[in-house]
Amino acid sequence: VRSGRTVQLTEAGKVLLNFAVKVKQDVSTIEQQIQDLGELTRGELRIGTGTTTLSFFLPPVLKGFHALYPLIELRVITGTADQLIRELQAGTLDIGLVSEPQQQWAAEKNLSYERLYEEEFALIANKAHPLAKRKTAAWSDLKDVPIITFTQASRVRRVIDKYFEDHGVRQRVVMELENEEAIESMIRLNLGVGFVARRRLNTGDFHQLSLAGEPIHLSIAAVNNASYVPRRVKEFLRLCRLHASDAGLTRSSGSSL
Repeated sequence: VRSGRTVQLTEAGKVLLNFAVKVKQDVSTIEQQIQDLGELTRGELRIGTGTTTLSFFLPPVLKGFHALYPLIELRVITGTADQLIRELQAGTLDIGLVSEPQQQWAAEKNLSYERLYEEEFALIANKAHPLAKRKTAAWSDLKDVPIITFTQASRVRRVIDKYFEDHGVRQRVVMELENEEAIESMIRLNLGVGFVARRRLNTGDFHQLSLAGEPIHLSIAAVNNASYVPRRVKEFLRLCRLHASDAGLTRSSGSSL
C-alpha cells in the first residue's frame, strides 16, 4: 500500500514476507546438506569478523584450513558484530567471529554461539600526552580528557561506555572511528587517548596506562546457523578451538540462542 511517497507492506504482505524468509533459509540449508554429501573439496566458506580478530586470531586458522582444503574458497568480510549477525541471519555468511553482547543474545534467533577467547582492551596515550607521565590512572582522571573511541554501532564502544557510566564519569568524546587502526593513527597525532586490544598494542609507539578496577574484557564467539551446521563450518570451528587452546586463550562452552 502507498503511504505518501513511500510504500508499506499490508498485513498479508508481512505474513508472506516471514514465510519467504523461512523458505529462503530452508532452500539454503537443503543446498548445504546436498553439498555436504561430497568431500570437503569444493565450494566456499563465508566468514565475517572484526579487524582485530582477523589480524591477530584468524591468520593461523585460515592458513590451516586452506592447507587442508585448498579447493574451498575462503571469503572474509569485516564489520561490526551487529552487521555480521544480520548477514548470518540473512544467510549471506556461514560463520561469524564476533564480540558477545553485554547482556544476552535475545534478539538473535536461530543462531548458536561458542565462546572462543577473551580480548582485553588497554588505555593508550601518545608518549607526549600528560597522562604518559603516569603508570596508573583512575577512571575519574579521564574526566575532560579527549577520548578517541569506536562508533556507537560497535559492541566494544558499548562496553567501554558502560565502564565510564559505572564509574560516574562523563566522557569527552572527540572522535568516533570505525576501527583500531584509525584510533591509533589519531592517538599518534596526540589528539586524545583511547582503548585498543592489548594483543595489538606496540608499546614502542604508545604509552599504556593501567586503570583501577577490573580490566576491560570482551568475549569473542563463533556464531553460526543453529538448525544446520555444514561440514566446512564444523571443520573451521575445530581449527578455531585448536588455535584458541594452543594459544592459551580463555574459552568456555557455547549454547544456542
